[in-house]
Amino acid sequence: MKQAEVMTGNSADPMDLDRRTDRRATRRWITDLDITFRRDGSRAFSGRMIEISRAGCKLATGFTLDRGIRIFITIPGFETFVGVTAWAENEMAGIRLHKELYPAVVDHILSLNPRHSVELNRVHWEMSLDFAIWKVRSLAAQREE
Repeated sequence: MKQAEVMTGNSADPMDLDRRTDRRATRRWITDLDITFRRDGSRAFSGRMIEISRAGCKLATGFTLDRGIRIFITIPGFETFVGVTAWAENEMAGIRLHKELYPAVVDHILSLNPRHSVELNRVHWEMSLDFAIWKVRSLAAQREE
């Protein structure tokens, strides 16, 4: 599956001022998927997966999770992924998966919502979720033209 890359470097896009180099070892993509998640011994909660990589994901949880807790993430049609919260802030959480995902699994997950799947090319965006979704939709519209 071909992904639209978010370009780094000198750009006419004023939002480039909000980016900084990201030192992650694995590539990651913006996405927008409904998920359920739970902690050990808790009930399931609804959330959104807004980024994914082979090594982890970023979730919009609706509340702030504790750091260092085990999380079980379910995407309809997939087996449950298990990870630990690497960071949590403002109703967002970064999850480090216990087992890296195979590239084909990441591609399959991204294919569930291809209009909102954009590769982050080793950048970190300092922006709101609303702006990130707007930016992804804007890039998807450009691909369709």
